[in-house]
Amino acid sequence: MVEGRFTPVEGSEREIPAQLVLLAMGFTGPEKGPLLEQLGVDLDPRGNVARDGSYMSSVPGVFVAGDAGRGQSLIVWAIAEGRSCAAGVDTWLSGSTTLPSAIPGTEKTIPAELVLLAMGFVGPERDTVVAQLGVTLDERGNIVRDLNYATDVEGVFVAGDAGRGQSLIVWAIAEGRACAAGVDEYLSGSTKLPRPIPPTARQMMV
Repeated sequence: MVEGRFTPVEGSEREIPAQLVLLAMGFTGPEKGPLLEQLGVDLDPRGNVARDGSYMSSVPGVFVAGDAGRGQSLIVWAIAEGRSCAAGVDTWLSGSTTLPSAIPGTEKTIPAELVLLAMGFVGPERDTVVAQLGVTLDERGNIVRDLNYATDVEGVFVAGDAGRGQSLIVWAIAEGRACAAGVDEYLSGSTKLPRPIPPTARQMMV
């Protein structure tokens, strides 16, 4: 490492024989540098790795799931794609698979009285939820909240990426717990629930 950054060391390259390559890359899109050039995979118009219905790229034996092929998305998509990709890999290696995978045409609508949205990365949707609730946004496009995670609209609380901005799931989990304490205090006047972090907390910068 040089000044805290991983730096290639000349002469340390090595070739690893492999019949199968899996790519798990995300957040900002796949690196269009040496790795993808060495693999020789095709990219789609959005700059993501092109793949077929079995998650195989244009190079036989190279499979792609998650952000590298889908583009910036939520972790639930990466988990689902990883499972389906495993079925594609199994089929490619053995000719068939018993692993679970998505079945086209089996989608269904589930009635619900309450739907909780875990949304992030690109900020809350301004023309839907934000407009309907009437909450205020800050200069970065995130929903403004106080130290109890309450917005400027009575009874509306926000935690995670919608208020913090693009971040990791560990922050959303911690904020969700702290926000629950704020909601409990709002409803009952006091709370004994833990508040792991305030909404102003930020990651340590070195």
